[in-house]
Amino acid sequence: MRVSPVYTGKPEMGGAEGPYNDLDAFHTDAGRLAENLISEGITAMKIWPFDQFYQEAGGNSMSNENLATACEPFRKIRKAVGNRIEIAAELHGLWNVPTAIRIAQALEEFDVMWVEDPIPMNNMLALADFKSKIRQPVTASETIAMRESFREMFERRAVDICMLDITWCGGLTEARKIASMAASYKLPVAPHDCTGPVNLMAGIHLSIHAPNARIQEIVRAFNTGWYPKIVEGMPRIENGSALAPTRPGLGMSLKKSFLSDPETTVRTFGR
Repeated sequence: MRVSPVYTGKPEMGGAEGPYNDLDAFHTDAGRLAENLISEGITAMKIWPFDQFYQEAGGNSMSNENLATACEPFRKIRKAVGNRIEIAAELHGLWNVPTAIRIAQALEEFDVMWVEDPIPMNNMLALADFKSKIRQPVTASETIAMRESFREMFERRAVDICMLDITWCGGLTEARKIASMAASYKLPVAPHDCTGPVNLMAGIHLSIHAPNARIQEIVRAFNTGWYPKIVEGMPRIENGSALAPTRPGLGMSLKKSFLSDPETTVRTFGR
């Protein structure tokens, strides 16, 4: 195990515990990272090299030089492994429509699997406008809560892939309803994760259940770093695929050591 000075592994700690430092790697050696992911059977990777230039103009523009720099990791991945891995472009809802379109146009040569959260998720008409002007699939959004918001997004034909975060969208019951609604619009779903091991396991359950599940997001540094410190029964991931849990319920439980840790805040509710 190693501790990295670069933020990739433990929220609010500034360091990554474990053998993986993928955030740093996609900035510095994206081709080698892609090769390593493929060696583990992982078929897709998500990167966000554009975020570093948000402050340039508060998301309202990006210089040609910075746009070219941000595209370099995509170029390195394709040079190293060709099309043997899919690349998702995460934009974290930082950009206005014209700038997001410029970014998407610059990415056309790399055949990305999707462009995710290109603009702030508070205007579905603007998102639909963006989608109508680019060639890549559009994915949204881990930041949206409750099925009513997703319904508007589907009705506006604003996305090609529905990404939801179970802990943010309203829980597993609500996520199941959203996934079913997405299926009625002939759209796939892709559960999001970087919010904790319980969320990850719930996403795996949903992905196994939903016939329109496209892919389940994982974070390698979290799965080998702080997630196992919180729960017993981490999901088994072999050759890039998560195996169905065999234990009752979600298939995991909180560790006693985590619950008794003085840094853990425990809140209980009852009558």
